[in-house]
Amino acid sequence: MTVAREWLEKGNAERDPVDRPVATRPHALRSSAARLQRTATSVRSYTRAMKSVASALRVRDATSVRDMSPVERLELAFRLGDEDLESFRATQGLDRRTAIRLLERRRQATRQPSACLERLIG
Repeated sequence: MTVAREWLEKGNAERDPVDRPVATRPHALRSSAARLQRTATSVRSYTRAMKSVASALRVRDATSVRDMSPVERLELAFRLGDEDLESFRATQGLDRRTAIRLLERRRQATRQPSACLERLIG
């Protein structure tokens, strides 16, 4: 039992758990207890009833990918990669070849320098 709840159930305390003066009238104590109980109940039921749209979409997507064959998964991966490249290209105002080179350079930026890759991607 919490300190606050014990204090409220005693009913004759002159100070609350953090040592602030409070009214000792019975109706003040009852309303505080009711407020505490209402808050705890409403928060509990609110969080249980709340469902995440993102979680539902994540489960749906995972299920659909899990049901695919390996070939279909590869096709999906390549299609998503092409869509991402097209989106990047359009936002940066680049042609496809330049966008690919720029992304390859960014991918290699934090890696160990390699003369071979420098020749390939510039």
